[in-house]
Amino acid sequence: NASKRTARSMRLTADYSFRSPNGLPLPFLRGLRLKSQLTMSVQITRKSSQTFTALAGSKDFKPTQASSEFSISPRANYSFSSRVNGGLTAQWTDSRDNSRGAERKSHVRELGIWAEFSF
Repeated sequence: NASKRTARSMRLTADYSFRSPNGLPLPFLRGLRLKSQLTMSVQITRKSSQTFTALAGSKDFKPTQASSEFSISPRANYSFSSRVNGGLTAQWTDSRDNSRGAERKSHVRELGIWAEFSF
């Protein structure tokens, strides 16, 4: 049997960063300003592959296996000052695979929130 495989992937990444040069004023503490910085990014990925097989002596290829994956991963980091940082990460992934004759689907949902305080 002859077989051939095709694979495609695409990735899109976007980044954004903001820093307040003079600090952000706090409405309830007039004399205090936060020297903050915000960094955000998102990554979108799409992958797919397919295998085609032709029986011996035939030139007609038929699909036998296929898989695909779609993923979105946003991230954000926020620095309130040199001593207080925080952020979040998330992931949303959907996968499909029919390599063993039956279609299998899987889903990943993830959220992480973190904070760091330096003393």
